[in-house]
Amino acid sequence: LRQRIAANSKTSEAPIYWPEESEGFKLRSAVLLRKFAPHAAPPLVNKEEPAVDKSLTHALSIVSSSTSEMPSSRVRPREEPVNSNNVVSNAIVAVDPSLLRDKAKREEQQPGVASSVAQQQPHWKLSKVLTGHRGWVRCVAVDHSNEWFCTGANDAIIKVWDLVTGACKLNLIGHKESVRGLALSEHTPYLYSCGDDHALKGWDLERNEVVRDFHGHSSAVYSVATHPALDHVVVSGSRDRTVRVWDVRSRAAVSTLKGHSGGVLTVACQATDPQVISGGDDGMIYLWDMVAGTAITRLTRHNKPVRAVVPHHSEQSLLSCGADNIRKWKLPEGDFVTNINLKSVAKPPSTAMCVWVCAAISKRNTVAVGSEDGQLMLIDWESHS
Repeated sequence: LRQRIAANSKTSEAPIYWPEESEGFKLRSAVLLRKFAPHAAPPLVNKEEPAVDKSLTHALSIVSSSTSEMPSSRVRPREEPVNSNNVVSNAIVAVDPSLLRDKAKREEQQPGVASSVAQQQPHWKLSKVLTGHRGWVRCVAVDHSNEWFCTGANDAIIKVWDLVTGACKLNLIGHKESVRGLALSEHTPYLYSCGDDHALKGWDLERNEVVRDFHGHSSAVYSVATHPALDHVVVSGSRDRTVRVWDVRSRAAVSTLKGHSGGVLTVACQATDPQVISGGDDGMIYLWDMVAGTAITRLTRHNKPVRAVVPHHSEQSLLSCGADNIRKWKLPEGDFVTNINLKSVAKPPSTAMCVWVCAAISKRNTVAVGSEDGQLMLIDWESHS
């Protein structure tokens, strides 16, 4: 056959290529080798640069510049065969966070591939340091307009700060001992504070004075929370092992919730059941029925005091933190979901024995947890990185 083709090629004007020498044969064989025998496949060489959309080029340049400070020793994802069907899904464009999370999940399913979610996290840095208190700052509450915030400290003073300039706008003096908790009402110009002087106070921020005093706790009041849907309901937790639900209009305790065997360190409220959640020095988390005044269930996975409980703003979930761990729960039943394992987060070795004392969840699903030794960890709610 080769002799016949060779004889015919002498009289033919167009050149004849052997099958193994043709460009099409080489491309097809390279594709098959990359699919079924990647170790024997030839390296992929692009002779022509593909056309790239200018908008994508701009987005990719932003991502690369923001991640240029990341260490170059991280594990790179394994190269996949070129396929026109998955070009869009493999493109890393920092526009929609859900696309980045989906890509990270696909990479985590492949053995030996590092997650890329941590590479997309923003670079947090300290912006300002505000001085003014003469004692430890025990609590912070941010206004819903995101224009100012207030702090309470061991000097028994509540300070109101401008969030943009960092200037102290106002001093509220009324407590006799340390201020332990602050809560701002979403629909009224009221601020509620509690402290070691057994007092729970309601401040009118239009008049800058105390307009309500709530008496009933027999020991220091550690935490206070406002109901997001009922303006006249305030909840407090005290070292006297009780959680009290107050009516702002009558200044009386509507119900006293008992169940903790130690001091109540933190309380939280949400619009749906369970409307009241508390964590205590006994390591227990109680989910309360506010109408009946009884406990729905008790969560017992914490082995040490629970310092903070934070309901999620858009899903039926709960975050709790204490001296032993940071945990996620499913509401309203209180089913345990997972521990937020901080071993996968780039952190100093000293965080291994941290006592987590406060927590918050932003609208962008960033979890901020603070420790007793002054460290602050920022974690993604979904990926825990």
